[in-house]
Amino acid sequence: MSAPAAPPGAVRLPERSPIDGRPIGGGTAHKLREAAHLLRDQAAAAGPGPVADALLRRAELREQQAAALDDA
Repeated sequence: MSAPAAPPGAVRLPERSPIDGRPIGGGTAHKLREAAHLLRDQAAAAGPGPVADALLRRAELREQQAAALDDA
C-alpha cells in the first residue's frame, strides 16, 4: 500500500536527517543530536574563547544524553 497523495502545494519533508542520516521520526535521541550539531555550529561561529568552550561542553552533553537513550 502506498502513502496517500499529498495535497497540491504541500511541502515534502526529508525522510532522513541531513546531519546524521538517521530517519526523521521525532525521537528524543535524534533531537538531542540535532541540538548538538547546532551548538557546534554556534561554537564555530563564536570563534575561540569561553563562549565557544561552553557551547562545545553543552554539545558534548547532548551527545552523551543521546547515547544513553540509545543504550536504554
